[in-house]
Amino acid sequence: MTHRESLATAPRALALILATLIGAGLADGAAAAPLDSFAGRRAGTGTLEGAPGTAQLSEAEVRLRPGGAAEILVFDRRGSFRFTGSWRKDPGDYVKLEIVEAMGNPASASGWVLVRDGRFERIELDGRSQGGRKLALSFEASGRDLPYEPDWTGLDATESGWGELELTRARREVERARVVLSPDGRAEITVWAPGELRLSGSWSDRRADSVRIEIRQVSGATSAQGSGEVRWRRDGLESVELSGTLDRDPLRLGFRAGATPPRPPASGSFTIEYGHDQPGADYRDLSTPDIEACQDACARDERCRAYTFNTRDRRCYLKSEERPLVRRSDTVTGVKRSGSGSGGLTERPGYNLEGGDYSRVYLDKLDQCQEACRRDRQCLAYTYNTRDRMCYLKDRVGTYSRRSDTVSGEKESGYRQ
Repeated sequence: MTHRESLATAPRALALILATLIGAGLADGAAAAPLDSFAGRRAGTGTLEGAPGTAQLSEAEVRLRPGGAAEILVFDRRGSFRFTGSWRKDPGDYVKLEIVEAMGNPASASGWVLVRDGRFERIELDGRSQGGRKLALSFEASGRDLPYEPDWTGLDATESGWGELELTRARREVERARVVLSPDGRAEITVWAPGELRLSGSWSDRRADSVRIEIRQVSGATSAQGSGEVRWRRDGLESVELSGTLDRDPLRLGFRAGATPPRPPASGSFTIEYGHDQPGADYRDLSTPDIEACQDACARDERCRAYTFNTRDRRCYLKSEERPLVRRSDTVTGVKRSGSGSGGLTERPGYNLEGGDYSRVYLDKLDQCQEACRRDRQCLAYTYNTRDRMCYLKDRVGTYSRRSDTVSGEKESGYRQ
């Protein structure tokens, strides 16, 4: 073939190649089955940039629901990360993704998932999460298909129990809680403390018995920033733990289903400071079910002068001396008092006695309030407010409730006249 002939045949050859490629593409598009929905989970490898650090991924789950809702779950050795948004079918085997929420926070990301022969093979996402942080996900399925649960229907559980809510620098006892976790990622927590208060936001990182919670609003109007965990058991809600801020003030909630209010320290034998620790001077630690058991262990040990109880892991730390207090949300601490009370009166810091007031008087010091009760035959109990220095004398012993700025007590049975 001459050089002129080769030039003449080149356009025809190029056209043939293009026609073959276009025909193959059309054939693939025609052969691709319509996709109304999809669900699958596979092992593989990948990375997620945008979580704390860069997560090394080992599994992924894709859910493309009828109507266009999309959910992507990826897993590393610590847990899972959830992405939600929408999907649409592109020509061939690619599915276009638009992500609006990542790991419980607003996000703006796009990408695709490759679905072929009833299995997904690859996921790619790129964009930004809340605060402009880079968000990048790349996962290639290379392992076996894994079992996955049917679409989660969410959680709606109400339980009685006990807990504490710290809001606008005031503490309230929580008697009941309701948790609603919707399949679309919305979360709502209602507590009765004793009035009704609603916290709303989103959930993510679902595991076998827990989810991560992000709180954005309190009572539907006030903006908040908080995070924590909701745990459940087979028959209902188990616990709620979260912390954050509300208008720059601390926001904390701790609730456990079936729990009862802790007993006040017996006869004022220990001080008690919620949300504090005394680092150092530990000489023994042990597992105890509650604060009272930790105090009992300290009371039985002559060497013990103070204690700290960790409410998360239920560990009790006995201390050989009193140490300076520091803030720590998951601990309760205190020191041993000498004697059983104050001249025939119990003394319970951080507690208020409800009702029974027949007299109130301004007094500079706690011991003056106690002396006033001691001298008055009608007085059976007292409450002293350390903030406004008001002393309340009571003719009956009511119910103790937590209040950080009060000290209460009652006449011991042998001292009542």
